[in-house]
Amino acid sequence: SLGQTAQIIDHKVLDTTKAAHVHKAHFTKDGLFTSDLGLDALKRYQKNENKWIPAHQNSLDLPEGAGPRHFEFDETGNFLYVTNELNATVTVFKRDDEGSYNPIQTEGTLASDYEGNNSCADIHLSPDGRFLYGSNRGENTIVIFSVDEETGKISLVGRESVHGDWPRNFTIDPSGNFLLVANQKSSNITVFKRNQTNGTLKFLNETSLPNPVCLLFLE
Repeated sequence: SLGQTAQIIDHKVLDTTKAAHVHKAHFTKDGLFTSDLGLDALKRYQKNENKWIPAHQNSLDLPEGAGPRHFEFDETGNFLYVTNELNATVTVFKRDDEGSYNPIQTEGTLASDYEGNNSCADIHLSPDGRFLYGSNRGENTIVIFSVDEETGKISLVGRESVHGDWPRNFTIDPSGNFLLVANQKSSNITVFKRNQTNGTLKFLNETSLPNPVCLLFLE
């Protein structure tokens, strides 16, 4: 069962017109990282006795209106990949010798001829770290990037239709062979075969389920 609340961290900022809107919190060996879509930043915390306090690099700031939503670290912890919901981009951060993360690349997630509304949602690396995937709600695609293992930078491979509407979340199965997408508005989960050599996806089948928003595999 859950114990009593140990601490509440308030991102509310009084000297700005922005409103905090935290989407993800993630613990690493370096502390706690949170993505705040409203503040256009990732906030970092470190443990001090029994409380979490701002870390030495307390904020990873992104451009005005980017809207960082979800993020993923590579296996080494040297690279951080952030999907920005509002401006449809992925930003790559690299860790320096002092443990700070600095932006090194930003790439768009949408096709050049797409003109509709879009909200990026989820982001995941393949188990081998060679490919990065992101979901586009609106364009209704999974964007695929290859990852340079040395530099951490990404290159566009392509996009695959999710065969549904509003891909809120997706996941890769533990074997790395399949990618499953939760399409919230079309109430279906679509399954894709993942080519582990080139990262591309091939639609296999779908299952109906009312308004799915999150998929997890149990170990």
